[in-house]
Amino acid sequence: MRKVSMAALILVVWALMASCSSDGDDATSTTTEMSPVDAAPVASAAEPPPDVPLLGVVNATGGTFDGDRLTLTGVPPSAVWFTDRPVRSAGFSPVEDFLPLFFGESDPPNAALELTGADEGADIAVVELSDPSWDADRGELTFEARVIPELRPQRLEVYASLNSYTERNDGDPPARFGTAALFIDAGVNEATLSAYGGALG
Repeated sequence: MRKVSMAALILVVWALMASCSSDGDDATSTTTEMSPVDAAPVASAAEPPPDVPLLGVVNATGGTFDGDRLTLTGVPPSAVWFTDRPVRSAGFSPVEDFLPLFFGESDPPNAALELTGADEGADIAVVELSDPSWDADRGELTFEARVIPELRPQRLEVYASLNSYTERNDGDPPARFGTAALFIDAGVNEATLSAYGGALG
């Protein structure tokens, strides 16, 4: 496995965190001006801190979608997790350790599948994921996937990091696609449900 320097990881994660936030009125805007607090460095960690919003990125060289099942191929053996504001922490985990961070006792996570090089009207699909299956020998990661045409306002509050993607949501992903990145927002646990009054719609 090729090693990536922590400095490179921090730059990548910082860019991802910036792309997941928008303070402007433009629905297509995915970046925001960084304040001195926002520009604080990202701390590397072996494990994510507990009880903070968690996001992850899985890269793939290709994949398929049959309407119910999303399969990513050419997946590296490690994936990136990171925390959103105000905590700034990031790290790599083997896929077999990465998956339990997002699939457990929480609500099934939502994710944005972004296709590299696809037309603007067909490059983003927002899905709800469940039942992950990892084949390390083949570099193949499979999920049960339900396409979400539009998130209700209550869920947008909980899954705030996917807001910019939901605004660009194009619907069903193609049956077969090339290079892609899957941006996963951790599922909603009981504490989050309580904070939002259990009204997620």
